[in-house]
Amino acid sequence: MKKTLLILWLFTLAILLWQGIEAYPKLPDPMPCSFESSGEPRDFTPKRNFFVLWSMVIITMNVIVMIVPWLGRIKPTLVNVPNKEYWLSTPERKSRFVDRLTVFALTLGILLNGLFILIFETIASAGTAGRSSVPAALFWIMVGLLCVVPLVAMLTIFRVPVGNDA
Repeated sequence: MKKTLLILWLFTLAILLWQGIEAYPKLPDPMPCSFESSGEPRDFTPKRNFFVLWSMVIITMNVIVMIVPWLGRIKPTLVNVPNKEYWLSTPERKSRFVDRLTVFALTLGILLNGLFILIFETIASAGTAGRSSVPAALFWIMVGLLCVVPLVAMLTIFRVPVGNDA
């Protein structure tokens, strides 16, 4: 599962990179950076400034995704998860804790990158066509997933196993 999630996370990063490279020459300068609820652009920024800030956001969020499992390995007391005392009580459990933390971080990274892909597509389509081509319902679905999936994952991944101490 970890390998599959890692591949999906890298795939979403590749899509984000491809989106930027493919869209940059086509986008107007200045380009839309803020939108009305109807999808109409309401504010504009220089293209270069947008891409610098956009790149910084993408890099920062994905570096955090990479740091969380590493932090769980070197200083697990800094990571706040349910039943932490159980997971850190033995070396075997600590190893499983780091594996589960990696799964959680990658899942969150995939969802965040999915949201970034939708946001960029909205901005790029508004910049080239004057209006977003991404249905607003997709944003609500992604925001819902970002609210529900991490919570459910956190509560299920880090629950104390019942019975055979799995």
